[in-house]
Amino acid sequence: MKLRFPLVLRPLAILAMIAGTASLAASTAQQVPPQPASSGWVLTAGVPGTLAALRNRTVSESLVHVSGRKQTGDGGEGAFVLRDGPCRNDGIIEVVDAAGKCFVRVGSNDRINVRWAGARGDGRTDDTAALLEAHNLLRQMVAQTGTGQLIYPPGTYNISATLPLPDQGKGWEVRGEGFPTIVGMTDNMTLLRAVAAPGKSLRNFRISNLRLIYDRPQPPGNRYSIGIALGCAADSVAGIMDFHIENVVFDGAWRGISVDPDMFEQAKTSCPIWGFTIDSVTSYIKMSGATIWLATNRGGSPRGNLLNVYAQNKSAVEPAVSITNMSNLYIRNMEFNLGQGTALYLNNRENLIDSIRFEQMTLADPTRPFVVLRGGLSTVNDMEVQSFQAAQRGQFSFLRADAGSLDLHNLYTWGNLSPDSTFDAIDDRSANSLNVTGTWWRFKDNGVRFDNAKIKQVQRAP
Repeated sequence: MKLRFPLVLRPLAILAMIAGTASLAASTAQQVPPQPASSGWVLTAGVPGTLAALRNRTVSESLVHVSGRKQTGDGGEGAFVLRDGPCRNDGIIEVVDAAGKCFVRVGSNDRINVRWAGARGDGRTDDTAALLEAHNLLRQMVAQTGTGQLIYPPGTYNISATLPLPDQGKGWEVRGEGFPTIVGMTDNMTLLRAVAAPGKSLRNFRISNLRLIYDRPQPPGNRYSIGIALGCAADSVAGIMDFHIENVVFDGAWRGISVDPDMFEQAKTSCPIWGFTIDSVTSYIKMSGATIWLATNRGGSPRGNLLNVYAQNKSAVEPAVSITNMSNLYIRNMEFNLGQGTALYLNNRENLIDSIRFEQMTLADPTRPFVVLRGGLSTVNDMEVQSFQAAQRGQFSFLRADAGSLDLHNLYTWGNLSPDSTFDAIDDRSANSLNVTGTWWRFKDNGVRFDNAKIKQVQRAP
């Protein structure tokens, strides 16, 4: 049965239906909680305010939204939820209102974004104060819970003071997203520094996806100009162990990754550095010292891994990579480019190198070959030296074996030496045994003399 309205009544019926629809919509709207104002922090009232303002108010709601930390749009905006229990009141993740109630940033989960602390990352602002707050909060979290994560969003962060990393704990991480850049604006200053507190150790931490540079090249005399410094404040049995540093780029520093200078100069401080993996590290031409310099005054530290290292620095002061006092060190895929003199210095009980390459290198000094191996057994598989040259006449070599035993498999070389120079690919000074196989040479015919008496199975290229 269909209801039919008289023609004259149809407009009235239509108006009634419209009114009913509007009434239903209004009723539905009353059931939906109001959304936070874009510039406000209390959900129901929509009162404009920041996280700093929240501290001075008594809030009746259990969920609030702030427009910023100290001012609207400064990166600290977000939602905070009421939580019972103890509160750090750090002003970034946890904050207490005027009534003493604790509000926690939604989605933080022991994770700190440096933008929440007010860091701009615009390449113009000095972000030191904001980053120090973020780093110190990470240290506080790690001291309390043993873990925490600090995130750098994409951007360029200028700093004028060293950023401290946790001095204890395990499982913490400092990570960049989108490969951000930290720029040191002060001479002779370390960028990131992790030094274990007395009686503590550092373990299972990770630093990744960062570009660490200086706004101007640092000379070798600026020994604190280090991208990442590691050390112990006092004797430590465990030291610094089982850590990962990966996808990091250095430029303009004295050193990239290094033992803290103060610790190394304290001869009585025992701080083994071991169980590490350093992967995908790059350094560029403005470096004045080593890309990686790890040495401890306690020998026999086990398990070191260097993977995918590219060093372009021209330092004439120290090797580009120097690792000592390890019981066993593994290197895979390492390349040196445009350097002068010794690029790799190892003094460990056992060294295993798979694939090492030198390109456009200069033998600037006959006493500084590209590789110096000391200690016990060293095995080198696949060594390639391309487009090298010697800066002067003399007795040159690529590799010097000062102690222990050396096995070298597959050596490929080609380059240009000065006339009347003598070339001995391997300077075997005190090795117990020497085994070299699969050697291939190509040099410009300029009167260079070769001393291959110690090398077996040499194949001279046409």
